[in-house]
Amino acid sequence: MNKTVFSALAVCTVGSLGHASETEDWLGLDKELESLRTTIATSQNASGVGFSGFFRSSYVWGDDSDISGLSIDNVRLDWMGRVNEFDIVFQYEASDAPQGGKPGGSNPVIPIGPGGNSVGEGNSEGVLDAYGAWNFDDDFKLTFGQFRPAILHSSLMDENELFFYNRTLNGFTWAERDQGIQLSGNFDRLGWWAGIMNGDDGGEDDYAYYGRVEFDVVGDGPGSVEGAMGASEDLEISVGGAVYDDDSLDDGFVWALDAQSTISNFSFAGEAVGYDESYSNSGDDDAVAWNLQGTFMFVPDKWEVGARYENMDDFFDDDVWVVTGAIAYYIEGHDAKIQASYSHVDSDSDVLEDTESLQVGVTLAW
Repeated sequence: MNKTVFSALAVCTVGSLGHASETEDWLGLDKELESLRTTIATSQNASGVGFSGFFRSSYVWGDDSDISGLSIDNVRLDWMGRVNEFDIVFQYEASDAPQGGKPGGSNPVIPIGPGGNSVGEGNSEGVLDAYGAWNFDDDFKLTFGQFRPAILHSSLMDENELFFYNRTLNGFTWAERDQGIQLSGNFDRLGWWAGIMNGDDGGEDDYAYYGRVEFDVVGDGPGSVEGAMGASEDLEISVGGAVYDDDSLDDGFVWALDAQSTISNFSFAGEAVGYDESYSNSGDDDAVAWNLQGTFMFVPDKWEVGARYENMDDFFDDDVWVVTGAIAYYIEGHDAKIQASYSHVDSDSDVLEDTESLQVGVTLAW
């Protein structure tokens, strides 16, 4: 996708916006920022600015009539600037209820989150990312403002970078923004993040603390998008782990493990997140929600199919699992694509009912 970047020196092209560390291929944002830095590197006082965004709309049919109908899921506007060693990022969401990352957003497949407790207050007026980042060293970055805490690899992707139209329950939960400060860096194959956020009480008295590490076990890691689009012919594997603790909750500790891999036309990923009882819908018990998925691109760069299984037995008061099958047709990679998915929710819980849904959506990014 082409985006025009105006600077004191040149006009350059950058890719899609995401929130990430300096780790190679972690997420698309750092590639954009590095492109901008390279263009203006010959002038100490140079600055630049770039714009991007994406639009997503879908039709959902469900046996529960409450989730059926047409929906504008995202109207995302992104602004990125560069001043010397500082990056400035601003993301605005113009749709009423995006399916991730904004308080009040919804997911038609799993319409409920952890225990009614937010992972952070953030801003409900459409502002998503709004932060500055100081690149005070080639391997270190200090980020301050409003952004997503680095808990899961998938939750740091923007919605236009997903193969499945909807996130998992875990991904949906941790795509929400909060306000805070984060230090991140990388050492060869190892990337790390540590931060302090306002947390569930908005930072009135207590704060939330988190840390994440991600290691490229084989190759340079599987890249910054979900699925096999753009994957190397060689095997790529990365694994990550994170902890999060919100002092404003009586039992606000969370642990997370994830792994992702690609090889040729195949991709695989898995996540497991353990929630203390303050987040659980099952009463006084801790909960673990986990998911596995795989995709296969049967026509290179054009057609991809995949399946995903989510288990939330511990998370609710009884057995709950979701199976999703999906197909994507790429017109121009992740910048222009049509996605379709079928999901079945099997629930013995009093909180959720058995549900089947079919969703067809289009994504256009620039």
